[in-house]
Amino acid sequence: MTTPAACAHDATHTETRAISRIPFTSVASFKIWLTSQPDNTADTPYYIALNIDDDEDVYPDLTTIFFYASNKYVCLDLSGSTITSIVDYVFAGCKNLTGVTMPNSVARIGERAFVGCTNLTSITIPDSVISIGYGAFLGCVSLISVTIPNSVISIEAMVFRESGLTGIIIPDSVTSIGRMTFWGCKSLSDVIIGKNITSIERLTFYNCDSLTGVIIPSSVTSIERQAFLNCPKLTSVTFEGTIPSSGFSDNTPSFFGDLRGKFYAEDPTNGTPGTYTTTAPVGASSVWVKQ
Repeated sequence: MTTPAACAHDATHTETRAISRIPFTSVASFKIWLTSQPDNTADTPYYIALNIDDDEDVYPDLTTIFFYASNKYVCLDLSGSTITSIVDYVFAGCKNLTGVTMPNSVARIGERAFVGCTNLTSITIPDSVISIGYGAFLGCVSLISVTIPNSVISIEAMVFRESGLTGIIIPDSVTSIGRMTFWGCKSLSDVIIGKNITSIERLTFYNCDSLTGVIIPSSVTSIERQAFLNCPKLTSVTFEGTIPSSGFSDNTPSFFGDLRGKFYAEDPTNGTPGTYTTTAPVGASSVWVKQ
């Protein structure tokens, strides 16, 4: 594990230094050590290498350890483990977890695995992961960047809801994204949607205050209602393909997050691939024009 360090004489000069990790081969030994250590801060976490087997009876005990050692912050490296999944709820509410590196044996990140980890700033997802479970990173407000590997096929609902993401690349390997995935990601300004996504689900980008533009790939055949509701800075949308009118959800006044009602079929000359723009703030009366 490495981290950038600033020069003591000139803070603009940085270098990357290796950080030593204290190794453990069991959850029990890690627990004994951690409880004996002094309190620290999120800026000075303990760097721990925990190498454990895929044992359902021991692995979830990590939640309890972090709960009772709530003033001891840890950056956890599991890369030497043989676990095949990050099990459901395993780190739920662990506010003292600052980072996690997963092993190449992990195929799934479980439901709400990291929900409420408010000091989680870094996560390394290996190429072995196929799916990311429901609400896995919900409420991770300090998590500003995540790299989703090309192995991932499915991203379930609410995975990054109310997280601190500023940008996200959804790889072409992903074929489905659950609804409300990026709900309330108020710092999210840069989104790349993979070219195998067929549907943008309901409330996917609801309340993404910083989102200014998005490209809808030609693979998308439907956009559900309220998908972009309350995105006041979203002034540019590019369609790489054509979506039929039936591919948009209800266009009643209750559903102003529906892109069809905002610009796509607003003008009889529209409805073809291209970039559509308007002026902020975006609202029910916005008039979208194809460039």
